[in-house]
Amino acid sequence: MRVRAAAICIILSAALIGTPMAASAQTPANTGSVCVLAFNDVNKNGGRDPGEGALPDVGVSLMVGQNVIIANYVTDGSEPHCFPNLAPQQYTVSFSSPLYEPTTLTEFTFVLAPGEPASREFGAIAKTATGEATPEATGLNIPMTTPVRIGLSALVAVLAMAFVAAIGMIIYSLFVHRRR
Repeated sequence: MRVRAAAICIILSAALIGTPMAASAQTPANTGSVCVLAFNDVNKNGGRDPGEGALPDVGVSLMVGQNVIIANYVTDGSEPHCFPNLAPQQYTVSFSSPLYEPTTLTEFTFVLAPGEPASREFGAIAKTATGEATPEATGLNIPMTTPVRIGLSALVAVLAMAFVAAIGMIIYSLFVHRRR
């Protein structure tokens, strides 16, 4: 009886902690999985060719149907990533990233069958510069450290005093010349 209770405690603690158990206990026969991959589509042909590596920083949303998000993942460049133990039904996988220009579809809707391992790939290339001058490109990228802030404050204060003095001199000269 004590051995049986100890075994139940080990199984429950493994489930709570997330320790892998036997494959049959983790993957029921009537579930499927969806594996996703974001790749650098260098030749922009919409398919993954040899030498086209995985992309980091692509957001992936797994949705039931097209509107209920059940899982999110951000790629780290070591794909593929799989969403296991999914019930058989309609799913939508959506890819997005502000860093890349898509060369394939960004959304895939499909029906997952029991035991089916589905795979969806997203191809993209890095976005190019828009031609705008950035501080880094123009060399104006000055770190705002404390001495820089104090220097800028002093410069602005001197300019403000010079402006007020100039206005004062103009007003004074207008009144002095009128009296004579």
